[in-house]
Amino acid sequence: MRTNLLAPAGLLGLLALAGCQVTSQVSSGDAPSGDIAWHETLDSGLEAAKAQNKLVFVDFSAEWCPGCKELTRAVLSKPELAAMQSDYVFVHIDIDKERDTARRFGVRGIPDMRILDAEGEEIHDVSTTWDLDEVLGEMNQALKNR
Repeated sequence: MRTNLLAPAGLLGLLALAGCQVTSQVSSGDAPSGDIAWHETLDSGLEAAKAQNKLVFVDFSAEWCPGCKELTRAVLSKPELAAMQSDYVFVHIDIDKERDTARRFGVRGIPDMRILDAEGEEIHDVSTTWDLDEVLGEMNQALKNR
């Protein structure tokens, strides 16, 4: 279940309260754990995707989001997802730190997962599900439609 961000302050008001922006690749911190090399900025992920001719899987979340923590436990930290690194670059966007990126994609609730091409164009809005097989299926379908 997505956490609705359209509460009284609204997404833009909430995001306006965000802190600093992080510009490096994830090595620790708020990104999902596991064997995936997560990027913390879209620019970093897109640069890697262009260089490697891969699609981009984007996870929009926040440190305070219980649904995001469950998604990480059930899907984002699994070795089966890590195996998709041969075709995908993974980007973790903390909406409190990367508010402009969240706004750019119209994120209205989290968790939110998207698949982009290497130019940053959205090609698929991944269903918010805690079913690993469903997420992998959507990722494989995006690869076929590439």
